[in-house]
Amino acid sequence: MYLIVFIFLLLYVVLILNYHLGWRKIKLPNKLEITQKVSVVIALRNEESEIEKLLNNLKAQIYPINQLEFVLVNDHSTDNTLNLLQNYKADNLKVLDKEIVLNSIKLKWNLVENEFKELTKKLTFN
Repeated sequence: MYLIVFIFLLLYVVLILNYHLGWRKIKLPNKLEITQKVSVVIALRNEESEIEKLLNNLKAQIYPINQLEFVLVNDHSTDNTLNLLQNYKADNLKVLDKEIVLNSIKLKWNLVENEFKELTKKLTFN
């Protein structure tokens, strides 16, 4: 019984070491190699308690800042979400406020879909 546990433990250690060595071989792309602009659309509704964490996570992205755009869409929040977003300043951050009557379960999806359509009009392919 102990031999079987030892063999499984040994195989597990070998597997983890293999993963570790594989991860070390992965090279991050050079920032000069990245030429495609990326836009990230995030719909928010009553996210006041999570805004600071979200903004810090967005700021920590490794993609080149001049190629990355964040579009934060306020989805009719009733808390302080919009004010917190508007007070945050960043060159690659766009804050939109949508006043919409809530009459459908698909509201948040429709909001994101509309913003996505606007952003895809700007895309150019090399």
